[in-house]
Amino acid sequence: NPSVTIDYHLMNDSDINISVYDLKGAMVDRLFKGKMVSGYHQIEWVPTNISTGIYFVRFESKGMIINKKITYLK
Repeated sequence: NPSVTIDYHLMNDSDINISVYDLKGAMVDRLFKGKMVSGYHQIEWVPTNISTGIYFVRFESKGMIINKKITYLK
């Protein structure tokens, strides 16, 4: 089964939200929401019941938002 490993680094302990959105802006999956300690982290996304296509992984923390484009192929 295909999956995506997402690496990220936090400078400080933070409340974070990591979600996946389709091209229409609809959230298709929430990967994590909560408090995370500082340091390097990985989270794995195993897509279920979604179509092949382009998606955005959205990382939110303390007023900072980062979007990364990914392509999902079955």
